[in-house]
Amino acid sequence: MKGFGARTRIGVGFFVLALLLFGVFGGLAAAEARRESERDAIESLRQLAQRLAERLDGDMAARYEEISHLASIEQMLEVDLDPARWRGLFERLQAGLPQYSWIGITDRQGIVVAASRGLLEGRSVRERPWFDRGLRGPTVGEVHEAELLTALLGRGSDGMPLRFVDVAAPLRPSVGVTGVIAAHLSWQWAEQRRRELLAVVPEGERVEIVLVDRAGHIQLGPRQPGVPADRSVGALARAGLQSWDDGQR
Repeated sequence: MKGFGARTRIGVGFFVLALLLFGVFGGLAAAEARRESERDAIESLRQLAQRLAERLDGDMAARYEEISHLASIEQMLEVDLDPARWRGLFERLQAGLPQYSWIGITDRQGIVVAASRGLLEGRSVRERPWFDRGLRGPTVGEVHEAELLTALLGRGSDGMPLRFVDVAAPLRPSVGVTGVIAAHLSWQWAEQRRRELLAVVPEGERVEIVLVDRAGHIQLGPRQPGVPADRSVGALARAGLQSWDDGQR
């Protein structure tokens, strides 16, 4: 009986040890599986973010080239900025590319000489940031709410104020800079790009795309609970689990 008791104790000991080993190895395997799953999720989200960045960058580069090209059309710059001729050109461009909410040219003092649909013609835009930058060279501005155009264009379909990205370039005839050509791109174009990418995400995956500016302010995506608590660019640029403002990770 004593021997049987010893064998029993040894058997129980081995059994417990086996359980512990299985538990440890199982826990390690589960942890590695979670890490692998996290790495896969991070890579998938990184690729999704990269695709949106490339699309937005490509669209902006195309609009930048268009405005820069218009600014260099010498034969049109030699007609004393004829408003009717420029207005017709702008409206044809706007008809083909609805991302343009407004396109116009100013004189050297910042008075709008011609614009699509005649909007803001005769008004001064001297205080607008794009005008000063546009006198010095081709430029792309930050996202901003409509100011002078608010009363003329109204609000967006969601009831929120319209937001634009400005593209501007100097008019450079042979005698020197005589004004600025500028365009306001509707930020709805970026929202459309975001939705296009979300539409291809497999159903059931809880994925959201949020775009922030340098200061960490959300410029695209949901602005309600469910965003990173630390919205600094440095924190958002680090791939990995983060705390969100609703307490989730």
